[in-house]
Amino acid sequence: MPDPPPLLGPVDLLVLLALVDRDRHGYGIRQDVLELTGGAVELDAGNLYRSMRRLLARGLVERLPAGSDPEADPRRRDYRLTARGREVASAEVARLDRLLRLGAARRLRAESSS
Repeated sequence: MPDPPPLLGPVDLLVLLALVDRDRHGYGIRQDVLELTGGAVELDAGNLYRSMRRLLARGLVERLPAGSDPEADPRRRDYRLTARGREVASAEVARLDRLLRLGAARRLRAESSS
């Protein structure tokens, strides 16, 4: 029986979600997280790169070789979601969805303020 996917912290999950549709560099990930969260989460560089180190160590993202994009600054670090990263992100989203449904069934979901 395979090991269950590891749980992800919110920042790690947001970083993986930012990489789902295309490769990005650090600043692009920060901007995408800001957009994905409607401005609620603004990652500083320290938090982003701590998250990237965790995700790289777990094999969930990979750093692309320097010069992958000939038009980009050669100092720029570009990242890609791995197949395992996609699998783990998908499992985490499904887990959170189950928790939300459980909370709704227990009437713990916040009421809409609109």
